Amino acid sequence: MLKFRPKGFTLLEMLLVMFIVTFISGWTLQYQMPTSNPVKLFEQHYLYQQVRALGLKQKTTLPTANSNVSLLTFNARGAINQAQTIKFNKTLFVVQLGMGRYVIR
Repeated sequence: MLKFRPKGFTLLEMLLVMFIVTFISGWTLQYQMPTSNPVKLFEQHYLYQQVRALGLKQKTTLPTANSNVSLLTFNARGAINQAQTIKFNKTLFVVQLGMGRYVIR
């Protein structure tokens, strides 16, 4: 009498496949920080300082170069000190009150 034995992957085979998929995806999906667009770079610094203010629970500042505003200040809750429109050549970075939300136009 024949016994039914289901066939499948062994643990070693599954780990090998997972390693290969992880290695290939990590190699092909490398993150590159955009440095050519000053608005995108400013947006990343803006979000970093906002999260930093929340994490440290203290006031932090963000200097703004190449714009019409010299300094942005975040309070301990991550909110901006005042609503502003920051101009980068033809692009506007509009900062709204209420937890530091912004719009890029």
